[in-house]
Formats: sequence, structure tokens, C-alpha cells
Amino acid sequence: MEFPPAEWFIFPLLDFSTGAARSPGELGVELLLQVRPNGRAVDHWRLALGGSKIVEVDFYLSAVVPAAASLPRWRLSWQSWAHEIQIRRNMSSSSWIDLLELLEANEVQVSDESGEPVPQSSVVTALKGLVGKPVISAALRWSVCVSEAEKLELQLQALPSPASSLSNKPIFKRYTLINV
Repeated sequence: MEFPPAEWFIFPLLDFSTGAARSPGELGVELLLQVRPNGRAVDHWRLALGGSKIVEVDFYLSAVVPAAASLPRWRLSWQSWAHEIQIRRNMSSSSWIDLLELLEANEVQVSDESGEPVPQSSVVTALKGLVGKPVISAALRWSVCVSEAEKLELQLQALPSPASSLSNKPIFKRYTLINV
């Protein structure tokens, strides 16, 4: 897609908060910008995601929860439609999501090293059983980033901390310690 486009698409204000990317393809990111009737841009913008592909990410539990290194080498898999990923207004990332809560809600699939499914409840019980460990969960968020190839990419970022301790903390909006 070239910039500037040959044609600008203008949508009603109601589509600003909920609109998904309308460009065709497996995964798309579009910049939505509020504009006044006189053509001047307002200070609100958002990145909308869309596409025909389900976004799937696989990672090891110990990569995001260092205290889990003593547990079996469990592999986590998380799937989502791109349009369901809510990137926050005026930011390039979603809000922090707690991994323990995702496991308790059966939103994340777990498998062992041989690929056999592991009940999420077993993983939650094992994590909660890590007595004396400072952190037994991780916070995850989606972020739209620029890759080394200078292309936009969707990245899952993680920090070894509960999501409740990271929300609304400006320093953690800029620095990410673990990328999955």
C-alpha cells in the first residue's frame, strides 16, 4: 500500500472506537484519525487491526514467568482474530492482560514437550503452588511495532509481573523486558 493513497476513506465518527481495518489480506493495520468538518485533525488516533488470518503465538511458560523454570516445560498457545485485539487509543499497544487470568478462563491452550494437551487447571495449580516466589504470573500485551525490515508487525510483549501492577504505569509503556 502506497502513501499517500490515491483515495482517502472517510467513515462516520461512530466507527472510530470500534472500526476494524478494512484493507484486504491476512493481517492489516490501519491508522484511524479523527478529523473535524473543516479538515483539521483532532488529537485522537488509533490503530485498527483486521484480516482473514487468526493470529496465533506459541511460547514457553518459563520464558515469561521465570519462577516457572522448576515446573515442566509447558508450551502455551494463544489465538485471536486480529479485529478482536484492542489497541488503545493514542497508543500502539493493548492494555496489559494477566496470564494467570487467561489460564483460569481457558483462553490459552497448554501442551507438554511431546505436544499432548495439559489441563489449564493443572498449570494454574502449579503456579499458585510456587510458594516463596515473588512472581507467579506474567502480564501480556499486543503491540504494533516496526520490524528490522521496516514493516509493521504485531508483537506479543510480556513482563514477569501481574497485569494489575503494570496498568497505568508510564515507565512500563515505554520499556518492555521480554518479547515473545
